[in-house]
Amino acid sequence: MIDFLKYCSQIFNKETDWEENNYYSTICSASQQILDFKVPNGCSMSIEKSISPNLKSNYIISLPNKRSIGFLFTSLPQNLKPIHLGYEIENVMRKEISDPPPSYPIKPIKNENIQTFQLPKQKEEEMKRLKELEAKKKENEEYERKKYKSYLLCGRLHEDMHMEGFYSKRFKRNVLFASTAVIPWYTNNTIVKNQLFFHNSKVYNEINYLSDKNLFGYNSLIRLTKNWHVGGELYATKTGGGVGMSVGTRYKVHHTDNAASIFTIVSNPIMGFVSSTYTSTIAKGMYMSTRYNFNIYSYESDLAVGIEYNPEKSDQLIKAKIDLKDGIAILLEGKFQRARYNIGFLSGFGKTAKQQLGLEVAFS
Repeated sequence: MIDFLKYCSQIFNKETDWEENNYYSTICSASQQILDFKVPNGCSMSIEKSISPNLKSNYIISLPNKRSIGFLFTSLPQNLKPIHLGYEIENVMRKEISDPPPSYPIKPIKNENIQTFQLPKQKEEEMKRLKELEAKKKENEEYERKKYKSYLLCGRLHEDMHMEGFYSKRFKRNVLFASTAVIPWYTNNTIVKNQLFFHNSKVYNEINYLSDKNLFGYNSLIRLTKNWHVGGELYATKTGGGVGMSVGTRYKVHHTDNAASIFTIVSNPIMGFVSSTYTSTIAKGMYMSTRYNFNIYSYESDLAVGIEYNPEKSDQLIKAKIDLKDGIAILLEGKFQRARYNIGFLSGFGKTAKQQLGLEVAFS
């Protein structure tokens, strides 16, 4: 089940024209949405509330004894739509946001031979209409100016008093800073991750720093053609004195507006790790994904196959996967009036394999 505050964050990015799926850190996001879904453990209930267009809240109660409360504030009013099942995979598979065409002022046509005859009432209505259009134009221009300076603040307080926080700030249309923090109550082991994203029409860059490992990283994804992206990552850590890298490529093609296929290969030459994925729309509301991992040094491998299906005109969604390493997992999502629910089951292979069963319910 998609987290309510995460959903609000994704909608805010979409409304402010921030393309989050074109960075190297999200190069495999399509397969992850289908193959790495979370199966609930135990029972959990969530209460979601839109307090105002700028402020959202979320309260979670889990058994046996876990509770947390969260909030999300956006500098711009948010046109939040009800969560629909299957939103996350649709968000990844959709076409990227393209740069809007330049708007040229429309010059009035001057023709002295044309005469217009209007009754006083018609003239008054026309003047009123023009004033409303002008007011709407100024409102849109003001929104366009503000959305590229917008910010988002999100936080969550857990029962053991440790806190999680997230802050993102747009500096320009193509520059965003994001910071994530985990603050324990009883220790000083605060973990902070800072990220700076910036891009032009062809190159998407990310600089990041992770405090607990003193890790510095830089990655970039380059658009070679309409369908091909290629990129890489370099990172270094002071803690272990290590340096690492990875390279990858992604091919994405849209067959129609509602159907796409994505193929990726990511490799870490130093660790000898190679991963390939293929995700595709196989019917309306149905997606399939496969992933094959292989290590050339140890010959260890793993194969995963998964499917997500949201029947047309149905308030249910089914996710299922078979993973040679983790086992079999099934998840059923549904909606009933203003409630959403998740029922999931996970079982590994073998007599000592882990088994998990859970239920989540969210009210909005």
